[in-house]
Formats: sequence, C-alpha cells, structure tokens
Amino acid sequence: MTCREISFGSKDFYEELALRDELLRKPLGLSIEDDPTHLEDKEIHLGCFDGTKLIGVLILKPLDDKCQRIKMRQVAVSSDYQGQGVGKILVDFAEERAKSLGCECIELHGRQGVLGFYEKLGYDMVGDVFMEVGINHRKMEKHLRKDNL
Repeated sequence: MTCREISFGSKDFYEELALRDELLRKPLGLSIEDDPTHLEDKEIHLGCFDGTKLIGVLILKPLDDKCQRIKMRQVAVSSDYQGQGVGKILVDFAEERAKSLGCECIELHGRQGVLGFYEKLGYDMVGDVFMEVGINHRKMEKHLRKDNL
C-alpha cells in the first residue's frame, strides 16, 4: 500500500468522490452531489492505494494563512480494507504532510463510532458532543511535534 496526494479534478479525485459518497454520504441518506466539492480545490486530498486501486482517502483543510492549524476531514476506508491498518497508514501520512507544511495542530470532527480509533492515534477530545450531518460527533485534536520532521 502506498499513500500520495490526489490532484483536484483528476481521475483519482473522481474515484475519491465515489468512495466518499459510498461510505460517508449514502449511509446517511445524503449524496456527494449535494456537497460543494468544487470548493475543495485549495484543500489537500490524500489517498491510500493498493496498486492502482484507491482504498482510502482523507482531506486536509488549512484553517489559517500560516497553516498552524489544519482540519482533517472526509476520512474513509473502503469496506474491503477496514480493520487492516489502512486508516492508521493514511492518518500517519497526513500528519507527516501537515508537519511538512509547518502545521502545529490537526483537528477533526470524529463520528461517535470511530472516536476510539483516533484516540489510539493520539487525538484528544475537545468539548462536548455535537450534531453534524444528523449524527453525533466530537471535536478532536492532536498537537504535532515539529522536532519529528
């Protein structure tokens, strides 16, 4: 398995949209077609591949001009590959990419059912449970150590 950046508007980008739709939107009765994906051109799209097959995705969205804080969002791993460490590989890759940009902190909105996954990777819960896309979430964050570059 290898991870790499996905170019906005590329063939891989459209495969990313299909994977996000299947795993993150359809189960909630939503459609990726209703999301403003055209605004994602300034975000960093990362994918994990098994050969040429896209098996996991996530997006990093800088939250300030200096990229001190970055938001991890739209994390999804193909059902056939869940439980095989793909999510960890992808998050580790995202953290290294964030560090390379000079980011000090990654934050995310974790769905209630996957909070343990992020906790194992060193993310801390911040604040109370809140509703987003019709399900409970918690804000989580992880401070990145720059000396690990």
